[in-house]
Amino acid sequence: MAYEVAYMADKLHTSHNVILPALEQGKIVVADRYLLSSIGALLIRAPELATVVQDAIHNRPWFRDLAETLVKPDLSIHLFANAEVAVDRFHRLENNRAFDIESNAYQQLLDEGAEVAHANGMHLFDTTVDSVARTFSKIKPLLDEALTW
Repeated sequence: MAYEVAYMADKLHTSHNVILPALEQGKIVVADRYLLSSIGALLIRAPELATVVQDAIHNRPWFRDLAETLVKPDLSIHLFANAEVAVDRFHRLENNRAFDIESNAYQQLLDEGAEVAHANGMHLFDTTVDSVARTFSKIKPLLDEALTW
């Protein structure tokens, strides 16, 4: 429980002390690893927290209430790949090579993330087979629309 509180406190701090002031100054804020992707990244690096974190997300009103106070993005994009491809990409980064990831558990995490993303109106893009250029070509119209005032 202490970890969940510290995690949400960090997200709230960033939301209200970094993102919101920048938006109030008329700046455009692009964030990598907002709430959903941050939770996924956390669970990859600390799978022992999976039960606690999933319980907080699904069963703890305080967690949902705190999440509701975060600044809501105008555009939210969820990139994903199947577990085999995602684990391979993850392990290509030198700092991640020590992490042992079980593919079935990771696929379950990916599926849950995609379900939550879809339920919250995020735009989902499967990067399993598409190149970076092809994926960006699909995302660009959304960015153009979001950045047009």
